[in-house]
Amino acid sequence: MTDLAKARKDQTLSDVTIVCNGKEHRVHKFILCSRSDVFAAMLNTSMSEAECGRIEIKDVDTNVMRFFIRSVHSRHLVCWLSKCAYFLCYY
Repeated sequence: MTDLAKARKDQTLSDVTIVCNGKEHRVHKFILCSRSDVFAAMLNTSMSEAECGRIEIKDVDTNVMRFFIRSVHSRHLVCWLSKCAYFLCYY
């Protein structure tokens, strides 16, 4: 298990909560922002998400969000995004 995967499982230092369809996912801001410009923009400005440390996502399946969070904490994010792009283009 990588250090980032261990950090994902140890939520004591998690400082952001992603809420997806009522399910709360505790995440690490520095990892989320380093992997996503969109989350970095949300969490490094005066947007409400940055102020309360809570991001509400309503239009994503809970299992997809859980997989995304796991992928962000690993090196498999690029592969995951490629599969999503393929799925969106051909299905």
